[in-house]
Amino acid sequence: MTSVEVGRNSESIWPVQGVDFFEERGALLVNVGGHELIDSLIEKPEVEELLAHGFNRKEELHITVLGYENGKRIIDATKHYPDSERQALLYQFGSMANSLRWSWQPTGEIHVLHRRERGGLKVFSMVECSDAEFFYQYVEITLPGTYLRRQPLHVTLLKKAFEKNRTNARVGGLAIGRPLISLSHLLHAPTEG
Repeated sequence: MTSVEVGRNSESIWPVQGVDFFEERGALLVNVGGHELIDSLIEKPEVEELLAHGFNRKEELHITVLGYENGKRIIDATKHYPDSERQALLYQFGSMANSLRWSWQPTGEIHVLHRRERGGLKVFSMVECSDAEFFYQYVEITLPGTYLRRQPLHVTLLKKAFEKNRTNARVGGLAIGRPLISLSHLLHAPTEG
């Protein structure tokens, strides 16, 4: 396990346990730990209350740097290359991903998201990770004309299956019955530099 020290709280060490780049999908996950990390990101009484409301801890926590949409953009952009060049490019992206430190830190923002396509709710912690922007720019320079959408980076902590007759509730500052459909309200413009 590689641990990195982060800027906001120099006494805190936020773990990075590995990086997975899936060449067949163009997806990139930064693995940050197991369910024990949840209690470092949400106050324990709130976690217990969320568990009492039917949420379950995620066993493996990760930051999705490249999800389905961006992965598809990478795969589509490499389709016109001969197979050997295409595989070399994808291997290069995986190598670059594995060479970065992936320093990250939670922002302190906790949100609940209603997942329309699969139903259910998820509780997530927003994170900052400067290497993500570096990686996006690296891919965009390597594949001219490809633009990767900057998604709000987060770690999903807890999930709850869809309830047909759910009731609204509040846990701490979280409105767990409110149907937020997407993370678009959290999007920010890519930083320059």
